Amino acid sequence: MTNDRQQREQALDPSRSFIVEAPAGSGKTGLLMQRYLRLLSVVERPESIVAMTFTRKAAAEMRERIHEALLSAQNGTPVSGEHEQRTRDLALKALARDREKGWNLPVETGRLQIQTIDSLCAMLTRQMPVISGFGGVSRIVEDAGEFYRLAARRAIRQLAEGGQREQDLFYHASLHFDNNLALLERQIAGMLEQRDQWSHLSGRDTDPLVLEFGQLLDCGHAALLDIFRESSVVDFTELTRAAIATLGSAEQPSDLLYWLDYRIEHLLVDEFQDTSHAQYDLINALTAQWSDGDGHTLFAVGDPMQSIYRFRGAEVSLFLQCWRDERLGSVRLNRISLNTNFRSTPEILAWVEEKFTPIMVDDSNGAVCFRASTPSRHPNGVVPQLIPLIDDKSGDAEAETIIGIARQALSKGSVAILVRNRSHISRILPVLRRAGVPYEAVEIDELQYQQHVVDLLSLSRAISHLADRPAWLACLRAPWCGLTIADLAALVEGEPGRVILNLVSDADRIARLSPDGRMRAVRFQEILLNAVARTGRMPLRELVEQTWLALGGPAVLSQPSQREDVDTFLSLLEEVEEGGVVRDFTMVERRLENLYAKPASGENYVQVMTVHQAKGLEFGTVIIPHLAGGARASDHDLLIWTQRTEADGSTRLSIAAQPQKREKDLKYEAIKAEIQQRELHELKRLFYVGCTRAENALYLLGSVNRNRNRSGCNKPGSSTFLGLVWNAVEHDYAKALHRHALLSNQHAGNGHNPPKTILNRLPSTWRSPQLEPSVRWEPDLQRATASVRRVTYEWAGDTSRHVGTVVHELLKRATQPDGTPWTTERISTVSQTVKSELLRLGVAHSELANAQEKVLRAITDTLSSPRGRWILEGHSEARSEAPLAGRIQDTLVNGTVDRMFRDEIGRFWIIDYKTSEHQGGRLEKFLNEEQRRYRPQLESYAALMSRLVRGPIFLGLYFPLLDAWREWEFVEEQAVIGSYTGE
Repeated sequence: MTNDRQQREQALDPSRSFIVEAPAGSGKTGLLMQRYLRLLSVVERPESIVAMTFTRKAAAEMRERIHEALLSAQNGTPVSGEHEQRTRDLALKALARDREKGWNLPVETGRLQIQTIDSLCAMLTRQMPVISGFGGVSRIVEDAGEFYRLAARRAIRQLAEGGQREQDLFYHASLHFDNNLALLERQIAGMLEQRDQWSHLSGRDTDPLVLEFGQLLDCGHAALLDIFRESSVVDFTELTRAAIATLGSAEQPSDLLYWLDYRIEHLLVDEFQDTSHAQYDLINALTAQWSDGDGHTLFAVGDPMQSIYRFRGAEVSLFLQCWRDERLGSVRLNRISLNTNFRSTPEILAWVEEKFTPIMVDDSNGAVCFRASTPSRHPNGVVPQLIPLIDDKSGDAEAETIIGIARQALSKGSVAILVRNRSHISRILPVLRRAGVPYEAVEIDELQYQQHVVDLLSLSRAISHLADRPAWLACLRAPWCGLTIADLAALVEGEPGRVILNLVSDADRIARLSPDGRMRAVRFQEILLNAVARTGRMPLRELVEQTWLALGGPAVLSQPSQREDVDTFLSLLEEVEEGGVVRDFTMVERRLENLYAKPASGENYVQVMTVHQAKGLEFGTVIIPHLAGGARASDHDLLIWTQRTEADGSTRLSIAAQPQKREKDLKYEAIKAEIQQRELHELKRLFYVGCTRAENALYLLGSVNRNRNRSGCNKPGSSTFLGLVWNAVEHDYAKALHRHALLSNQHAGNGHNPPKTILNRLPSTWRSPQLEPSVRWEPDLQRATASVRRVTYEWAGDTSRHVGTVVHELLKRATQPDGTPWTTERISTVSQTVKSELLRLGVAHSELANAQEKVLRAITDTLSSPRGRWILEGHSEARSEAPLAGRIQDTLVNGTVDRMFRDEIGRFWIIDYKTSEHQGGRLEKFLNEEQRRYRPQLESYAALMSRLVRGPIFLGLYFPLLDAWREWEFVEEQAVIGSYTGE
């Protein structure tokens, strides 16, 4: 029997509201489940009970446990234990009510209203789309960082281009940040992410700089709302704000609130200690019309010692205030405190109490007093160990110690390595891999640093931009090519003006390589040349994936989970590409910052995760390394503030604006110091959460350096786990220092071999595996030769191909909005554009002038020619660069029509540009040969269009550099009519 059994039974009273303080391991989820089952036995509708959680995982777990309890009771599955038997009794009563009312809950689990706060907000905004302002929202984005940056950029631009008031604000803000607009943009974007924390501060301070920055942030917020509407998205912060708006106020409640007052009779809130001000306001609004004895109840459960989400707005003082006042808004709360711990051994709980009681002393200004727990388990004799390390700068000793602990502990149960932040584990994972210790790293390995993803990013950049020299060099060094440094030098040194693809296509350069390097470079050149030829003519995701497969990318992967990483990257590429091209790869890199490698998984794997991710979990053995490691310094915000609760219950708000660089502001520094103190209080709670995940064994490791005279240890930073408990463990490090000195003398003079560089690469003879004849597949549909022809633009070499690309692009743009072609004077304005585009495509500097001259001559001759201007005029049904695809009997045809339109006498024209040059005589013979060569292709296009357009169809070839023309009429009766499949 637990010593808090009476309190747990009291919490099941369906007629009263409660706030429950439930420390780690006290069975909080089990109590919530029992309360829910108890309420099911008395309500008229199961939907009248709403349980709110902070994560989808917690909601799913609670729903599953309630469902299992009902099924187990229905099937009569035997149970044992006091808690399990009480749950069975409650489930049986809930089933009796279920049969009486005909709910059929064991099957109709959708009637169990267990959801996240965010999903509840989404439901509310859908009920009142006009009031919420988000009636047309189609998607909720979890990571809105990209939208914050766009909004900040738009706000700055609007201020710079606005009226005098806006321009003055822009001038003052840019001057404040030394005209560093990129920094100003980051500052605004960062504040938009936490706008639910400062939006209520408007007008609360008279300081001119505070008011100015407040106006700046209001502009950013307005720009963000515009971008949300344009993109039909919304983030969780705006969703919560909109949900609160739909409920009205206590003085003027909305119809929705009255409807909810009827629908929701009992509200259960999990993890109440992590509630933000906005979420608190939502709960307050939902219960604003409740009163004692009206049948409504609120059940809020949490543990202030586990409040660790301040960075996303959680405010532990809200829980403490409700606990102290025994009230949340209009709802009177009965206090219940649980103290039985079912998770950890008495040894672990005693160690935690000994270490945390001196550092968690009161409940004020962001601090939480330590609450002791009573163990329900028997001792196991395993006392938590803090393993002191001295001068372990490389982390090798720590990693080796962890491997020994993990190997021994895996045979006894689950093992977890918990870290304060991801950077603390970077030195341990490679050692685990080398030692063969299987691990599952949950959101630890950032995708942007995984070599197989880095190589894919380089390949994507190289295919997209021939002049991206670093990307091409990275591809040559990647495992699928694997050139040595000596071969790389022989290939590219002394040729800074030539693109890499030209160099690997140069026989003289290839001859300089080693025999192994030549085989690798030639194979690489064949595959990449084919890929570059298709750039912009197919989705970039498909092109990169096909090229990666041809190069042997899958053969390099060592874990099945790495293929999932590849799919994640390719999906990201698909999201950001437009027309087979990524205009700005920095967008890809920014999105990669928030993606993580898929973890390997299996039984008896060590779990590696941050303490934040481990909250709510438990493990047989917990290892917390890098105790002396700190966190990265946070950037200064535009506005900072603190809210202090006075003895009389009133709140005092202090706000300050970020001072200009190299200046000091005493108020800003004072508030900053108070914020740092609150962060230190949360660090204590974070450490507590990590330690209390352990069931049977707890190991902690941390290294400190010796002082200058090597007589003692340097004290760890105060903002580290080790710094928090240093007074209690300093003597352990003194003993470790003595042992370290003895070992150092014994091993003096032992040197270390320098690390060797290992080049991971495929064999030079590697080729894609061939399918067995039994699994070969021949498609029913064959692609038309013309539709997959290799576009060469009839000139030899890559430079000629790039000239053709630019000519086609300019001819596409050469029609003005009023339908008239450009004038020849316009050509001079695009000269620099032509130059930069040729450079982007990879034209060497030595060939740039000639290539630029050809492009400008082609455009000039076209605009000077009556025929050329006629083609470019704004005809009816005119389109340029129109994609076309379809089927002609058993043949697939696809391509792009350079120009199509209907002329003044009703003829529909399909025209292709051919940027060919012809030297010498016999021009007519050359043009006739070109017409014969391309006639099947154009007639295939005409066959596809013949059922879409009326009237006669004429086909034409136009040669800009020759001002030459060939035309003929498409005769439908002589062609096989195509089945059009899309544009």
